[in-house]
Order: sequence, then C-alpha cells, then structure tokens
Amino acid sequence: MAKKNRNKNSNHNHTNEKEKSTTKSFGAIKSFINKAVPVAEGISPLQSDVSVLEQDPTMKKQAETALQEIQSLLVALQGKIKEHSEAKGNYDKLSEQAANLQAELKCNESELNQLKNALDNDTQKLKEKERVLNIKETEQLALQEEIDEQRSEAEAGFVRLLKEAIEKKSAKLLELENEHNKKLADDWNKLKQLQSTLLEKQRELDQREADARAGFIVEREDLQKKLQQERQRLLDEINVKHKLQQDNLDTEVLNIEKRKLELESDNKELKREQQILEMRKRSQQEWELSKEDEIRHHFSSEISSLQSQLEQERQCRTQDQEQIANLQKELIKFKDLERSLNNANIEDVQAELAGLRQQNKELKERAYISDAEDLEEKCEILEERVHDQQDTISDLRREYEETQAELHKIRLSTAEKHNLAKEKRVLELHNRALDSAVEGLQHQLDDLIEKHQGSKVFPALSSMDQKHRRDAVNIQPIPGLKGFAEQLRLGMASVYPGSPLYYQEKDIRLFLGGLAMSNLHILQGMSGTGKTSLAKAFAKVVGGNCTDIAVQAGWRDKDDLIGHYNAFEKKFYEREALQALYRAQLPEYKDRVNIILLDEMNLSRPEQYFAEFLSAMEKQPGDREIVLVENEQKNAPNLLKEGRILKVPENVWFIGTANHDETTNEFADKTYDRSHVMELVRNADKFNADAYEPNVIYSYKSMQSEFDEACNNGERKVTQLMNGLIDSELRTILENSFDVSWGNRLERHALRFIPVVKASGGTIEEGLDHLLATKIFRQGKVTGRFDISGTDLDAVSNALKATWKDKLKLEGEPIYSLSVIEKDRKRLERGA
Repeated sequence: MAKKNRNKNSNHNHTNEKEKSTTKSFGAIKSFINKAVPVAEGISPLQSDVSVLEQDPTMKKQAETALQEIQSLLVALQGKIKEHSEAKGNYDKLSEQAANLQAELKCNESELNQLKNALDNDTQKLKEKERVLNIKETEQLALQEEIDEQRSEAEAGFVRLLKEAIEKKSAKLLELENEHNKKLADDWNKLKQLQSTLLEKQRELDQREADARAGFIVEREDLQKKLQQERQRLLDEINVKHKLQQDNLDTEVLNIEKRKLELESDNKELKREQQILEMRKRSQQEWELSKEDEIRHHFSSEISSLQSQLEQERQCRTQDQEQIANLQKELIKFKDLERSLNNANIEDVQAELAGLRQQNKELKERAYISDAEDLEEKCEILEERVHDQQDTISDLRREYEETQAELHKIRLSTAEKHNLAKEKRVLELHNRALDSAVEGLQHQLDDLIEKHQGSKVFPALSSMDQKHRRDAVNIQPIPGLKGFAEQLRLGMASVYPGSPLYYQEKDIRLFLGGLAMSNLHILQGMSGTGKTSLAKAFAKVVGGNCTDIAVQAGWRDKDDLIGHYNAFEKKFYEREALQALYRAQLPEYKDRVNIILLDEMNLSRPEQYFAEFLSAMEKQPGDREIVLVENEQKNAPNLLKEGRILKVPENVWFIGTANHDETTNEFADKTYDRSHVMELVRNADKFNADAYEPNVIYSYKSMQSEFDEACNNGERKVTQLMNGLIDSELRTILENSFDVSWGNRLERHALRFIPVVKASGGTIEEGLDHLLATKIFRQGKVTGRFDISGTDLDAVSNALKATWKDKLKLEGEPIYSLSVIEKDRKRLERGA
C-alpha cells in the first residue's frame, strides 16, 4: 500500500512538474511574441492562440505536442527578424551611398523623386490594406467574444449538447484563426522581401544612372524601361496576392457567420425541445396529481370502513376482558364457598343430607316412646334446618352451573377469534363488492342528474363544465411557421386517405397569414375546390375542434345562430355554435385551435345574424362579449360572466364558405373589410406526404407566439410599405377616379398578415399583392362597378405598376391584383 502511495505521489509530482513546464513554455512563448510583435508593426498573429491554450485545460495534451512545432517556428521567426535587422542595417548603408550618388546625379533627381513617390504610394496602399486586415481581425475577435458569450449562456442553461457544439465550433474557429495568422505572417515576410527587392532594384537603377552619366544613354533608357516593367510586374503580383488574400478573408468571415447562424439555430432548436420537455413534464405532473386524487377518493371510503371495524373489534375485546374479569370474581366466590363447605363437592353434600334424613328417621323411632311433644318440637327444628340446607344446595348448584357455562364460553373465545378473522376477510370481500355496487349506483346517480338537468337554464353548457374540466395532455408547440406550413400541407393530404386534399403551398401560407390577421375568414371559389374541407382538415391536423354549422336561408338575428331563451320553460335552447364557443374556454380546449365552420355563410345576410359577432371582434380580445339573457340566472355554467354573458375566446375562428349565385346574398363592405378573404382554385398536383407526423396536438399559445414574433420582426418593413402607399400615385388615382381610400384597419391587417406570410415561406410581395387584391381591388370597390371605364382601369393598372417598382422598390409584379383588374376590363369589353 505504501508503495502504491509513493507511486501515486511520484506520478502526481511528475504531472505537476509537467504542467509547470508547460506553463513556463507558454510564458516564454508569450513573452517572446510580445517582444517580436512591435517589429511586425502592430500585427499579433499568435496572441489569441496562446491565451486560448493557457485557458483551455482539455487541450493540454494537444498543446504539449504543438509546443515544439510552435517553438521551432518561433526560432525560425527570430532568425528571420535577425536577417531583417541585418538587411535594415545594409539598407541604411545603401541609403547613405544613394544620398552621395543623388548629390552627383542632380540631372536625374526628378525621375528618382517620381519613383520615390510611387514607392511611397505603394507603401501607403500596403499599410491601408494592413489596416483593413487588422479591422477584419478585430471583427473576428468580436465574433469570438460573441461565441464565448453564447457558450456561457449554454452552460447556464444545462444544455450539454449545445456546449459541445460550441466547443467544436470554437476549436474550428481557432484553427481558422491560426491559419489566418500564419497567412498574415507569411504575407508580411513576402512584403518585406518585395520591399528589399525594390530596394535592390533602386540600387541597380542608381548604378545604371551613374553609368548613363558616364555616357551610356541608350542602355540607361532600356534599363529604365525594364525597371518600370519589373516594378509594374511586382505591383501586379502584390495586388493579385492581396486580392486573393482579401477573398480568402471574406470567405472565412462568411464561413464564420454561417457557423454563427448554425449555432443560433441549434440554440433555438434546443430551447424549443426544452419547452416541449417542460410541457410534457408539466402534463405528466398534472396527470399524476389527478390520478392521486382519484386513488385517494376511491380508497377513502374503504379505509374509513376498516377503521370503524377495527374500532368495533377493540370495543368487543374490551367487553370480553370485562366479562372475563367478572367471571374470575365469581369463580373466586365459588371457591370460597367450596372452602366454607370443607372442600366438599355436591355429591358429598347430598350424601350428608341423606344421612341427616336417616338420622332424623331413627331419632323419630327412638323418641316415639319418649315424650311426644318434645320429639315433635325437635323434629320441626330439624326439618327447618333441612329446608335451609336444601335451599343453600340449590343456590350453590345454580351458581355452579352458571360458572360452568361461563368457563365454556371462555374456552370458546379463542375459536371465536379465529372465526372473527375469517369473518373479517369475508367482510372485506363484501366491502369490495359493495364498492363496485356503489360505483354502479354513482353511475346511475349521474344518469339521473343528467336526466334532471333539464331544470337548469343551460343544461348542455353545465354538463361541459364536468366533462371537459381536465387540461389537455401532450400538447406540443409548433415547429416554426415555415415547418408548420409544410406539416399542414402534408397533413391535409393524409388525414382523409380516401380523398386526399392537395393544396398549393401559397394557399397554406395565405391561410396562416389570415389566422394571424382576423378571426373571420371567407373562403370563395367554385364548387369542389375544397373550401369546406380546408377548415375541417386544418382542425384535424392541428388536433383542434371543428364545429360544422349549416346556415339556413331566413336567419335574422343571433338567436338563429346560438339559440334562444324560453321564458315560460326557463330554459335556454343551446345551438351548436354556442356550445362550441363555450367549449373553447374550458381547460381541455383552451390551448387548442377551435373552428366554427359556417357553411354557405351568405344564404342569409351575415350583417344580420352575425352582427353582434362582427361588432365584438372589433374590440380588444378581453372585451369580446355576447349577452345571452337579460337577467342573471341561478345554477348558471361556471364560465358565464354574471350568469348571462358569454365571452368570445381568442382561440376561435369563424370560417365561412360562400358561393355567388341567385340563391345567395352579397357581403357588405364592413364584412369584407373585417375578414380575411381567399379564393380557392383547383387543387394542386399530387405529392408525397410520407413525412407527415400524425396524431400531434399543437398548442394555440405557441402558434400565437410565433405569429407575434414574425409581426415584430417585419413591423418596420411593412410600415415603410404602407407609408409609401399613402404618398403614392396609386392612392391619388384611387381617390380621384374611384372615390376609394383606406383607413387604419388596413394598416393593422397588413402588420399582422404580411410578416406571417413571409415567415411561412412566402415573400413580402406575395402578402401585399393578396392584401391589395382582396381589400382594395375587390368586386364592388374598384372592380365590378358600372360607373368606371376601361381608361380608368388602365390608369389604375399603370399607377399600380409604377408604385410597385419605383415607389415601393418591390420585385416582380402584383400578379393577383393585375389579374383582378384585367378580369374587370374584359367584363367592360363584353358590355356586362
């Protein structure tokens, strides 16, 4: 054991010495670099590398192997610096000789000055390029600091995978930084070499100029031309190399930015997974609590019954102990009586009594001769004694029999205890049977309660309070708007295997934008384009609820939609729409998407039967209310305000389908302005939907959160677009020729609609084009009128194109809006 300890201590000391030597090596290298850095004019290629090696304990082994290579490179660098200092000394000597020669060559002084100015300009350019490189290096250091901050945030957030990813990316970044620093050092050496080459060329020029002064004028001119060509070639090489270096730096910066984006996306994905885990954990805890309550409620009655039985057993035991104590006292009395009779038993007493009777008879015979009176008196006395003895004997016999019976009971008590245990087990079985019978009776009671709920004002809503009182489980957040749109498209093609629905990607994006913009949708299009199926399939894919309501011709007010109150019966007849609105507020559905589908919405006028809802949706979400009855009702459902007012929840969307023929009514402007309008065309081509993830319930709150985030990100751009429209030629023509303008509602809708369309995979142009076509250029507002001409349509079309490209600086053309205008132009040409 001591030997092992000595080995451990020696190994530990060896490790400490090794670490100290490594630290000393780091310090030596760092001090050497600090001395070498001023020579390189501000460039510090290995400073960040040494600091990372000192701080990162996981790279010690790699650092030890790399230290030798770094030291050899430093020795080589020191040699280069010595050579540079020697070259500098030679340069000083040559400068003195050049000054002497320049004094002699005054005639060529102008040419030399030009060459010097060119060299100074080149040197200035090189310094400028070096400064740009230093700026790039500073940006790299700033990026490294951001990555370090993200690493610290990841360590604080218990996400181990993100930490490993950041460490890998940091290692790669250090490698790139080392390569970049090495390239900078090499380029600096090359620049020094080029500078020395230029100095040599300058000395050759001076020599040749001296020769020219001696009379070699033609050779001087040739040499000057060659020198100029050589100088130009060297400058070209320097420019090419610098350009390549700059391109490499730009490429590295782009790679670093890409890695940064990847880290941010990984961080966001890990946060999303963390939210999913927290939601699942919370759902599991709620489920466990509910199960615990059920088990406690189920076994509480059984526990109380067993406790009462145990209490009865204790009382019986106490009574038995008291009875045993009384019997023991009587037994003691009986033994005392037995001792008073000289321990004689019943037979002895009877024999003694028989003897006394025989003696009495003999005495009577003997005294027959004697005095009869005396004998008679004696006989009477003896008879009295005999009667007394007989009474005593009968009492003793009765007590004896009672004592024997009590003893028999005591002997049977042990067997009775065993029998009681058996009876207890039988009673437990009976209790279980009784529990099942009680449960059956509870079901019968619930049925009776349901039957008698007709006495409540809102029977259906009251029953929902009990039916949907538990929170939904396994609700998941949506995977980003773009991924969510793709899942919706794949899901709608999969939820109905017999008749799959193939919608275009653009339709899904516009539908999501409409969900963020308004709680009222109007789906138009010819029959068979999937208007009704879109709403039902969407609710099924997201795990929500869809209530299908067939609108009837002749509906006049909200009673036709949600039901009415019968004052005589004191009962509210709740229709499906009212139940759907109430269901959406209950715990099981409050975090899920709820759809109320108004099929053939314009068979009656929505401005009449849907008027109160149109008014409510213009208010803030918390103030949207519908009054059901005038007075407060007793035994009202839990979620009715004051027992008579229904709140319109935010997680409910009214989606109406509309056809336009002789049996339907046209929508009023206020209905169009407050709703999201989509016109569906034929279904898209078939595609593979195997990537769809079925049976997922998406959270309404997470979807709303993604909507809000997208709107915040795109608010500035959309505001600029709307301000551009206000000051555009398009608005002037619309106001002057069509008497059309827009208010704050259009701007609010644009701020919610366009960013969500873009975040779902579309473009700003796509969202703005749809909004203009359905809000401004729709039928009855700009198009479909009889007081305009083709010239007016041409003017508004040209103004739209000019505003789109010149004022708003948008790409492409507003295809949807232009197609609406062109369709109306054809109508006018037909004379319709």
